[in-house]
Amino acid sequence: MDRLFTKILIFASIWNLILPANLFASNKAIVITPVMDGKSDNISKDLSKSFSDFFIKKGFQVVSNEKVNAILDYYRLDREAKDKSEATKNIEDSIIKAKEHYYNFEYAEAGAQIKYAIEQLEKGDADNGRLLRDAYIIAGMITKSGKKKEGETSFFFKKALTLDPGYQLDEKNFSPSVVDVFNEVKSEQLKLSSGTIRIESDPKVAEVFINGIFKGVTPIEVSGLPEGPYKVSVKTNKYNTIQREVRIISNRTTKLREKLVWNGNNSRSDLGETSERDARSEIAEGVRIADILKVPKAIFVDVDEGDAGGEITLRMIDRKYRAGYKPVNISYNKSKDRLARKLEDATALLIEQANADLTKDPIKYLDPDGIGDPALLKTKKKPLFAVPAFWAIVGGVVAAGAGGVAVATLGGGHPPVAETGSINVQFK
Repeated sequence: MDRLFTKILIFASIWNLILPANLFASNKAIVITPVMDGKSDNISKDLSKSFSDFFIKKGFQVVSNEKVNAILDYYRLDREAKDKSEATKNIEDSIIKAKEHYYNFEYAEAGAQIKYAIEQLEKGDADNGRLLRDAYIIAGMITKSGKKKEGETSFFFKKALTLDPGYQLDEKNFSPSVVDVFNEVKSEQLKLSSGTIRIESDPKVAEVFINGIFKGVTPIEVSGLPEGPYKVSVKTNKYNTIQREVRIISNRTTKLREKLVWNGNNSRSDLGETSERDARSEIAEGVRIADILKVPKAIFVDVDEGDAGGEITLRMIDRKYRAGYKPVNISYNKSKDRLARKLEDATALLIEQANADLTKDPIKYLDPDGIGDPALLKTKKKPLFAVPAFWAIVGGVVAAGAGGVAVATLGGGHPPVAETGSINVQFK
């Protein structure tokens, strides 16, 4: 009996170490981890520990490095699976450019960029399902803002929901007009006959992707799927990925039981290491870690020190919006003058980021190299001072208030030419 009780305690301890605890679900939970890139790794670890202690004092629940390493070691994917092809990076560049044009109210240019991205994604890798779904949502927002026919917006939203039937728009983060169109399309989808899929695997706790979109880990049951074909992938560390095309039948539960084949040749990558030291791959890795650990945010700590001094890069990643905040960069010389003060300022900025809502002011906080959730593109009103007519009205009002006649000349008195010359207002 004592031996049985001891085995139960050991099993419970291992289970608690391997799987995320309920603690991680807290909005104040965070993981802080060093970037292991072969450069000053020990310093990165020490600084990561210092930041962890600081966040704990500020009321955050920081996941211990012991638990982080144990969990991620279980979930590690081989490095090749994390590498992004040049084609995927080009697609991401187009999506980023589409967002930049959207922010500048250049809807035709934004539409052209997102159209290219969608065309490439539709004929490309099935693992890019989340990227394609988000591209559809962005395309719908662009067509809506560009005053295109509402049917075009509905078309893109329908495509997104066909790919990911369970997707929901957060009504707080999208304009009412966009939400209305999306909900109308969603209500039509809910009228369709739907079924359920239950996926089990050996070993358990393998990651499940439906149409290239992460749904959770096995055993898992996903319901509300409209009748039709779906691409299912089941993958975990050191096992060959299984890919199946499954047809969902209405009012039935389709069961998928898979035994994964061991492949011990996969290379083990250290926590926080990315195949390329660029912002986008680091953000993607941070989102993956936050997904696995079920924490709202993750912070990477990277120190690169040389003979003349060093560089510290601190990057926070938001799990909900799948985006990175602007990195906090610190440079210091060999004598480390003012380093303590710089770190103090950096911690204050990290706390601000941790408590910030990206949707409130995405331009202020968002790293432009990140892809991010479409919710970060919620409709903005054009600033009044950016509207040309505003300045014409202001000129008239000011002139009237001065009791005189305003003489406005554009380009030295020549007829007005759009976007050229300067305005000179004189009062008599």
